[in-house]
Amino acid sequence: MKIISAEERLGSDFGAKLMLLGESGIGKTSQLLTLDQEKTLFVNIEAGDLSVRNFKGVTLETETWQDCKDIAVLLGGPNMSITSENLSYGQVHYDNALKRFPNLKDINSTYDNLFVDSISVASRLCFSWCEQQPDAETKGGLPNTLKIYGKLKTELVQWATHLQHIKNKNVIFVGLLDTYKDDVTQKDSYQIQMDGSGAKLAIPGIVDEMISYVWKPINNLDPEKPTSKQRMFVCQTDNPWDYPCKDRSGLLNQIEEPHLGNLLNKITQKKLKGDK
Repeated sequence: MKIISAEERLGSDFGAKLMLLGESGIGKTSQLLTLDQEKTLFVNIEAGDLSVRNFKGVTLETETWQDCKDIAVLLGGPNMSITSENLSYGQVHYDNALKRFPNLKDINSTYDNLFVDSISVASRLCFSWCEQQPDAETKGGLPNTLKIYGKLKTELVQWATHLQHIKNKNVIFVGLLDTYKDDVTQKDSYQIQMDGSGAKLAIPGIVDEMISYVWKPINNLDPEKPTSKQRMFVCQTDNPWDYPCKDRSGLLNQIEEPHLGNLLNKITQKKLKGDK
């Protein structure tokens, strides 16, 4: 245990832990280019990087859930409270991951922002992995659905929590925003796209900031002209559209410009370019 004084805490740098949700095609991945690219690490789980092909930073591409876990333990370091050799994110897992990816040993000192795209695809990789585990079948050889979804929630929460605990770094999880019709109100409702209802409820509680990246209609006074749209970040829980959002920093307006770099600077209270 370490005791940190208020003076030490207020004088130290910290990183924002943020989830950026948006519908497919709105430009979530492109927000990567609004960050300081040379100090940003791009964890590409989705393999859809055409929109950021000119990204100048380092990219880590994953193909399996084990890749995701190994990258997480290498970036976050081993959890010294985990002593069992069979549990993830302890020293044994770290050592084994380092053998697989020896060039990532000192990667932590080279970046300020970790951009993980996307947690929605990560959940699908995790689900596939859970289905292949020894206890994923009943004695009769049928899929043990309860075990699979229970393991899915545990795995995803542990993975996201380990990344969330990385100190002095901004960690951005990108996810798809699903729209569905509420059975009672018949109004559009919104939630993160992710396998497993338990994981879907638990994961948002891990981050400090949840931002919905959406289209805002602009009403045109001329009836002969079509209504246009513009992008916006919705940042507060109490918003008229019921988008899933939260702001633990207390520094964000209900609507912010869709620029992730400026948003992170505002949260961490760093000066923007041009400020004195």
